[in-house]
Amino acid sequence: MDMSTFPAPDYGMIISKKRVGFDAQYLVGPFLLKGEIAYGKNDQNKVFGALLESDYTLPFFQSLELELQSLYWQDDLSNRDSRILLLAPGSPIK
Repeated sequence: MDMSTFPAPDYGMIISKKRVGFDAQYLVGPFLLKGEIAYGKNDQNKVFGALLESDYTLPFFQSLELELQSLYWQDDLSNRDSRILLLAPGSPIK
């Protein structure tokens, strides 16, 4: 069976990604604190990222969880214009 992708991918745009990272979670009562950091390379560019998240489970309605997530990502450590900073609320229903 012959499989193909339409439109055909541009293989000149392939990026080699290498990462090393660390993540952790810590439960404190109704709060779940999560953190993650990553460092590595996209081709020859050094990259760095961090994610922090705080989840709160409502004691009276435990199917509802409130989240606050912060993300920092920099695609090229030598270029300050390549960074992204995001703060986002959320509330997934379990």
